[in-house]
Amino acid sequence: MTIESLGKSFASEADALAALKNEVARLETQQRIKEEERLKQLAGEFGLESVDALIRRLADYASPALRKQLQGEAGEVRGKRARVTQELKAQVVADLQAGGTASAVAEKFGVSLPTVQNIKKAAGLVKARRTK
Repeated sequence: MTIESLGKSFASEADALAALKNEVARLETQQRIKEEERLKQLAGEFGLESVDALIRRLADYASPALRKQLQGEAGEVRGKRARVTQELKAQVVADLQAGGTASAVAEKFGVSLPTVQNIKKAAGLVKARRTK
């Protein structure tokens, strides 16, 4: 049994399928090359020297989520989550009792402001709300 595909005859379905897969891969590569050429042309139309420059320029108009993602790909390292030990809590409380502001203490110990506020609340350093 012979199979006709792409203007050729194949001895088996497996041979025909392999030829079709090769043709699809060739066409995909050809399409990527055309897209890359068009992007280079587009960068030039905007007076930019490269596709990378075009992407950086377009990033200004991206959604906040995409901008964050692009920055992450660029090597921006997010801070490691701070371990809140009993020792750290004691140091935070001591600095707060010595008159330090919550934001200054948070920066000093590398924790977030809400973390300092939670430690402050747990230590009873927060004034009770007034009732109406």
